[in-house]
Amino acid sequence: MLVCSNCAKSVADRDQNIQYDACKGLMHVTCTGLRDEDRVTWQKIKEIKVISMLCNKCNSNIEAFSNFRQLVQPFQADIQVKMDEINQKALSFDQKLSAIDSKISKVDYISSAQFADNIANEAVDRINRAKNFIIRGVPESAGDLSTKKKHDIEIVNEVLRNLECGSTPTTLFRIGQSKNKHPRMIKVVMNNEEFYGITTN
Repeated sequence: MLVCSNCAKSVADRDQNIQYDACKGLMHVTCTGLRDEDRVTWQKIKEIKVISMLCNKCNSNIEAFSNFRQLVQPFQADIQVKMDEINQKALSFDQKLSAIDSKISKVDYISSAQFADNIANEAVDRINRAKNFIIRGVPESAGDLSTKKKHDIEIVNEVLRNLECGSTPTTLFRIGQSKNKHPRMIKVVMNNEEFYGITTN
């Protein structure tokens, strides 16, 4: 139920009333203190919307906002300067962030390329290792380097013949430094991987 903002009594449909433009509250026409001729003039003014009707509360709020605008007006220029500074700093931050993202992307690309190289190198290394095998316990012959090399080649060829391997070694050599107590191992590098299945069976 709507009540009059002046007398706080209910406003019935049959009661003549005035509605405020801001809060849409009501007031009895009789509570306005206007004379009959003033009411007619007021109604005409309302129809052409020359002025607005406000209650005391709304009017106080409007005055308060008006006073607030008057207070902050001298500071508006400073506020705008501060806002411009903030926007400039935000733009600078975005530019720095973009530069960092670009560097990270470059690092990721380098890391990916390095990873691919590592995979390729590992694959090649595995292929090469598959062509190698080690012979242990073969006594080292006496004599010069050429004599020792010839002796090792004969031993390796004999081993391959016994294994019935069709592959041939591309190179062979003793691993490590020469010791009198234990013979060094012989590392043999084959020309392909055909012997691999034979040596692992």
